[in-house]
Amino acid sequence: MSRTQASMSAFAMMHLKYPSLLSFERDKTEQEVRHNLEHLYQIKKRAPCDTSMREILDPIDPVEFKKPFKTLLSNVQRGGLLKAFEFHCGNLKNHYLLPIDGTGLFYSCNNKKPCQECCTKNKGKVNEAHYHQLMAACIAHPDQKTVLPFSYSRMMNVDDRWY
Repeated sequence: MSRTQASMSAFAMMHLKYPSLLSFERDKTEQEVRHNLEHLYQIKKRAPCDTSMREILDPIDPVEFKKPFKTLLSNVQRGGLLKAFEFHCGNLKNHYLLPIDGTGLFYSCNNKKPCQECCTKNKGKVNEAHYHQLMAACIAHPDQKTVLPFSYSRMMNVDDRWY
C-alpha cells in the first residue's frame, strides 16, 4: 500500500467525519462508501486496514502534509486568482470569507499513555478519553464553485489552556 493511498484514505476518513478507524474499517466496503472513496478521493484499490494505515502514516512528520496547501496558495497568489475570491459587502471591500471548522475525533478510551499533544476529556474519571483536536479553514466565495483550503492546525490543551 502506498503512502498516497494511505494518506487519501486517512483524509477521506476525516473528511467524511468517521469517529474512529474502526467505524471507517467497518463501512469502507459498503457500495456507496466504496464509490465515494474511488471517485472523490482517488482510492482506486481498497483502503488500507487501520493497522496498515497506522504503520504507513505514523512515522510521517505532520508538517509534510502542510506542504501541498502552501504550494496551492502560493500558486493561486502568483497567478492573481485570489481576486475572484474577494468579497464585497457594504463598506467592506477586498476582504475574504474564511469559514473554519474544528473537529475533535479519534477518541481513545483505553489509551493509558496519550501523546504529548493529546487533549483529555473527563480527566481522572472512569470514562477518561484522549483525542486530537484539529481546525481547518478555507477561503470561500458565494459565486465560486471551489474553495481554497488552508492546511489544518492542531489544537492542543496544555496546562488547561488551548493553543
